[in-house]
Amino acid sequence: MSFLQNNNLTYYNGRINMEYGNEKSPSLVFSFECNHGITGREIGPTCEKINSSLYECHWQTAHACRPMASVQCSIRNGNGSSDDQYDYKLLSKSERNWQARITGPNPEGVVYFINVCRTVVLVEVARRCPPTAGVCMVKG
Repeated sequence: MSFLQNNNLTYYNGRINMEYGNEKSPSLVFSFECNHGITGREIGPTCEKINSSLYECHWQTAHACRPMASVQCSIRNGNGSSDDQYDYKLLSKSERNWQARITGPNPEGVVYFINVCRTVVLVEVARRCPPTAGVCMVKG
């Protein structure tokens, strides 16, 4: 079976989709999904036949993730008598995020994801965050 490329490539919130085929031949939709926890070829794609003319494949990989943006993460307090430097890089996380939960009634299930000095890691529920956010609120 051969597939024809129809030049439809999209990227949205950590997922790259490629579509192959046309209305006269079987179609293949291939999705590469951002998963920072998968660094190599630990798992391959999972594919399924949707109907006689459509196949879908999904592959989770860190290669579909946008690079994490890091920023200068220290400040210097030069007040004349001392020259103190405060480095906040130890608060950065590369595999997951800090979470702030609302205490008390929270019927919408709001959770705040925070990463210091770099963008939020798009894992689990935090995948719903914008890829360039340093702080993100997710409901439910």
